[in-house]
Amino acid sequence: MWSRYNESSSQSWPVSAHEEGVTPFSRYPLQDTFYNTLAYSHIVFAVPYLSLILWQFLATKGTPDHVQRGLVLKWLALCVVGGGWMLQIRHSWFSDPKVFEKHPVLFSLPFARSFVSAFGTSTVVSALSCYLLGVKDKSRLAPAKGTRHLIILAAVLASLAVDVNAYVYIIQHLVKLPAWSSYGWEMLWEMTVIGSVFPLYDGLNAFVLLTWWLPFCSFQLMMLTGFGLTLGWASFNAGPSSLCHSS
Repeated sequence: MWSRYNESSSQSWPVSAHEEGVTPFSRYPLQDTFYNTLAYSHIVFAVPYLSLILWQFLATKGTPDHVQRGLVLKWLALCVVGGGWMLQIRHSWFSDPKVFEKHPVLFSLPFARSFVSAFGTSTVVSALSCYLLGVKDKSRLAPAKGTRHLIILAAVLASLAVDVNAYVYIIQHLVKLPAWSSYGWEMLWEMTVIGSVFPLYDGLNAFVLLTWWLPFCSFQLMMLTGFGLTLGWASFNAGPSSLCHSS
């Protein structure tokens, strides 16, 4: 990106990504055995995972082979997503800042913590919703208004709170920087766009779970009441002249 190059124009270029001591793609500095194992296994699992996703997309749907590949894909997803989340937790929460003196990271550790937390919680609760709600298998179906339903609903609402925390952090730092002023501004803005899927997923999950939990008419009335209050607040803040003009 231009601003990153501009910032680095008067400095020496970062250490090559091919230099010994960093991961192949992200240039994370290698640390202890646990960290390094997570980093390399994430790459190893990701290759068949992405290949199988493409195969499933192109293959005939509903055949016995398609179903079996889907089961394999489910467990690969657990390794890829779960292992990736563990790696990011290990990286952002338990890394010694001194290891980044030679190999600076793209994201500050406080930012990584908030964003990784939002990514992880949203992914977990979305997976729970996929595998425990709206499925035909009665042995793992979480019935509406049951205990598991309530637990998943609480987890979704907690994940939404984590999403809000991440966006509060991002926006607080974004408004302090002039537009296009630095590589940091660009990364914050990019993560704002990418991370928008987290509240979208959690919000849709919460909508479905609350619709099942509450009587449908009561829930719709609650949504309309909230919309009305929001519209009234916006109209009030617009001022009388705006209201007269609009009428």
